[in-house]
Amino acid sequence: MLLVQPQLWRRLFAEYLGSLLLAAIVIGSGIAAQSLSSHTVGLELFENAAATGVGLYVIILTFGAVSGAHFNPIISFVDATFGGISWSDACVISRLSSLAVPVARFSPT
Repeated sequence: MLLVQPQLWRRLFAEYLGSLLLAAIVIGSGIAAQSLSSHTVGLELFENAAATGVGLYVIILTFGAVSGAHFNPIISFVDATFGGISWSDACVISRLSSLAVPVARFSPT
């Protein structure tokens, strides 16, 4: 079976959008957990972790086939260390995913 790697711009866009969505899910689930549970810290943490886990699962299924679903610079560098992607791609992907987090932070939730 021949595996064809998508074009670089598609992989970069998928990584950027996946990182943006993941950061928005983490921030939004934290805000929702604080407002929905009556200041019970354990319940807030559980709600935040559950929402983040489900969101990450959906994002990985959505973008995994296109980009490999790294969404984290460390994952990109580990993948490059083991030969999954090139070092130049890992550097570009990690910079792009790092730029997505401040954008998600300042977007309205």
